[in-house]
This record gives sequence, structure tokens and C-alpha cells, in this order.
Amino acid sequence: YSDRTNDSRRVAFEATVARMLGALVSNVPLDAACDQFACSNFMHERLPPHTAPADAKRLSPPNLTLKSAVRLRSRHAARLCIEDEVAVLYHHVENTTIYRELPEPAHVDFAMEAVPALDQILTSFPKYVIVGNLPLETDDQKLDVAAALVEAKLLLVK
Repeated sequence: YSDRTNDSRRVAFEATVARMLGALVSNVPLDAACDQFACSNFMHERLPPHTAPADAKRLSPPNLTLKSAVRLRSRHAARLCIEDEVAVLYHHVENTTIYRELPEPAHVDFAMEAVPALDQILTSFPKYVIVGNLPLETDDQKLDVAAALVEAKLLLVK
């Protein structure tokens, strides 16, 4: 029976299962699996973020400059994934209160060159980052990345 712990066949079976599971875990692309889950399911199913009245005016600034300070509107507002050589920033800002009302998860696509800047913005929360200090080659690139995130209502600007 299965409760016989000293049975040599059971011990051999447990060793085989442990070896196979170890091989499975060591060969699974965990980062890709977590990204796929977080982007395709979790972000798509989340409620839209709450906006405090004091922050509402910071979501739509009158102008965005290299001297503007920006930060993500909330710690988990977005998730960066790499898909087919495109940096895809998934977010839940456009979600409604109706479960999966949108046909697909909301996202913003970026060129791979934007990844260092996106990473800096995502990991700097709750600190603000100066747009002109983003790690991109040109000022136009810095403004383009920040403007795309502001347009998606992902950044607070001061």
C-alpha cells in the first residue's frame, strides 16, 4: 500500500519523481512564465488604479520638458515584458470595473532602446526621476518615452 514508507519500490519511485521534478524546474523559463502570467492575466484582470484628488492634476500636465520630474502612478501600475524584440509595457490604467471588459490587456509598445529608461522609471518608485536624466541617447528619445507614458496616464508629473 501507499503508506509503506520503507518499501524499496516506493523509495525508488520517490527518487525518480524528485529527479524528474528537479530537471523540470531547472529547465523551465521562469522569467518568461512569470511575465506571461503577469502581463496577460494579472494586469488584464486588475481593477483600474485609484487616483487621489491631489494626483489627478499631475496625470495631465500642461507641458512636459526635460526638467520635468516623473514617477509611476503606483508601484504595480505597469509590467515590462520583452516580446519579439519589442519592449511591451502592460498596465491596468484603462481597465474598467467590469471583469475583462477589454478584449486584451492594455499596453504601450516601445523600441528596445527604451528599456533602460523604462526600467529606471519602474524601479525608482516612489522617487521621481528627471526626464532629462533618463538613460537614452537623445533628448527627443527621453521626451518621447516620457510623453508616451504620460499619454497612457501611467506617470505623475511635477
